[in-house]
Amino acid sequence: MIIREIAEKDNEQVEYLIRICLVEFGANKPGTAWTDPSLGNFLLFV
Repeated sequence: MIIREIAEKDNEQVEYLIRICLVEFGANKPGTAWTDPSLGNFLLFV
């Protein structure tokens, strides 16, 4: 397994994964990460 830093090309797939999990747990609503405008921009956190 190769572990690397997150890259811009990862944003879309990681956001999709998070949104699927939020739906599964009923958290796809205001007040959660669902409405966070930076959810799809993970390079902000590196």
